[in-house]
Amino acid sequence: MNFVVKKCHLFLILIIFLLLQEFAFGIGDFVIPYYFLAVIFFVIFCLTKYQNLILQNFKKLYKLRVGQYLLLFIIWILLGILISVFRGYFIPASFLSNFIGNFFCSNLLPFLIPALIIPFFISYKKLCKYLLMIYFYVFLLGIIEYLANTYNITFIQNIFITFVNRTEIKFGISRVFVEAFNSYRISGIFHEPGSFAAFMFISSPLIYFLCTTKTRLFKIRFADIFIKTSTLILLVICFIGTQSPINLVFMCIFVGITIVYKLFKVKIQYKTCIFSSIILVFFVGFLLLVNIMSFNDIDVTETYLSRILTVVDSIKSITELTLREPSLATRIGNYYAQFKIGLLHPILGVGYGNINSLWANIVKELEIPITKELAINAYIDGKQAGGASFLFKLIAETGFIGTLIFYMFLFSILIRFNKIKMLYLGYQRGLLDALSLSLILYICVSYYTFLQPIMWVYFGILGAMLLNVPKIKMINTKKDIIDGK
Repeated sequence: MNFVVKKCHLFLILIIFLLLQEFAFGIGDFVIPYYFLAVIFFVIFCLTKYQNLILQNFKKLYKLRVGQYLLLFIIWILLGILISVFRGYFIPASFLSNFIGNFFCSNLLPFLIPALIIPFFISYKKLCKYLLMIYFYVFLLGIIEYLANTYNITFIQNIFITFVNRTEIKFGISRVFVEAFNSYRISGIFHEPGSFAAFMFISSPLIYFLCTTKTRLFKIRFADIFIKTSTLILLVICFIGTQSPINLVFMCIFVGITIVYKLFKVKIQYKTCIFSSIILVFFVGFLLLVNIMSFNDIDVTETYLSRILTVVDSIKSITELTLREPSLATRIGNYYAQFKIGLLHPILGVGYGNINSLWANIVKELEIPITKELAINAYIDGKQAGGASFLFKLIAETGFIGTLIFYMFLFSILIRFNKIKMLYLGYQRGLLDALSLSLILYICVSYYTFLQPIMWVYFGILGAMLLNVPKIKMINTKKDIIDGK
């Protein structure tokens, strides 16, 4: 029993490190996130003690279309990198940081680890409990950072600055330099408000399920109610506090998806629809309140309601948009450059991690006006800037075929979900529904945001539930299945 608890704690620590994606140290010119070390340690631990379990589940994964598409995508990436060597686009440093560091440690392993070890390492109920606790502390830290910046509490500010990687790298250590601290935007442990907003938006179905499930996750009833209620409230506050214009777009997508589910009578918990409506009302109401009762220190012209109106007003002219809303214009220019690279290399792309071999030259030749940020990065740094989009970056680096293979991998998870969801009941069914909706939300906004490591963990938990359906069906008694245990 003690050994099982230790395995659970190891998995908990891994998830925490994957969430702390901005926490890193520097060696020479390389930035190494701490979660790299946590992932590698966990893989070595599993391969050392549980080779048979890993091999058995890996074979089961390969028999599914999910595993086959994933393997095909990896092969496609390796083939593109090999071809890029002969074309002269290969950048060794980018290969190390993007393929080995980004794809292998940040994407592939965070998917495979939970997919292959759940529920052997940790039960679904204990997993729900750990996830809820993590969300509670993540949102609480976001509020604390906001208050520290608002009231200039230097001690707390220094703690966040020290651990969240806003750095110039020196050998062996990371020297911290403060970047334009905005006291009125919440970024928490994600360093950038937009990244925090994307995390909350994609995680919101899962968070809502954990906060509203009737299954008691904590032994003490008061603690169970307090943590669930507090987490949901903190989610709303942090989501609003990021003050990123794209939040409204995200929310509209969310509400649109739930309406589609409702219209087509797809079987999904009705609570999801209620949740989206409540959040939308709170969100719009709070935005109006912020704009009406703005503090003197806040420039109302910079609030995100006015920024959305600015975008709508200038959307017909890219020149005007570049001048009035440079942040969005930088993203548009970046996406356009990535897409043009994909058009030049539609089959294999320029190779995973090799986008900087062409990016600067493409930006210089764009037919549209470019922002100051794009110009600096193209003409001076020669590296990609601003606006992380996993979709367009994937088109540039793996071609349209590689991008199609990756999205077929994601859709194959949803297709498999629809085939087996009726075999799960109780809170396990709610967990499966919530994770699947989070996957749909990610697919919808992948044009805008990058793929955070924690999102691959979500995919991995889904993978574990897809893999272990036959086993659960056989070993559970009829009563256990009804109770959802």
